[in-house]
Amino acid sequence: MVISIRLKKQFIPKTNPIGSYSDRQLALTLAYRVLVHAEIEAYFEDRVWEVAFNAKKNWDNQGKTCRTSIGLLALDGQMMESPPDK
Repeated sequence: MVISIRLKKQFIPKTNPIGSYSDRQLALTLAYRVLVHAEIEAYFEDRVWEVAFNAKKNWDNQGKTCRTSIGLLALDGQMMESPPDK
C-alpha cells in the first residue's frame, strides 16, 4: 500500500478541471497503471507461496494434510490449456 501511494504521488498528475494533459502526463499515468498492476500481482504471488510453504511445513513436521496440499498434489504435473486470446 505504501508503495502504491508513493507511486501515485510520483506518476499521477494533479487533476486538471479541463482534462487537458500533456503526452508526458498521460505516459506517466500509464506507467503508474503498469507498476501498480505489477505490485498487486507480486502481492498475490507472495501470498500463494506463503500458503503453499506453510502447507508443506505442516506436512513435513506433523504429517497433516490440508486443502492446499491436497490441491497441489492433485494438480502436480498437470498441463492446462492456454487461455483464449480474447
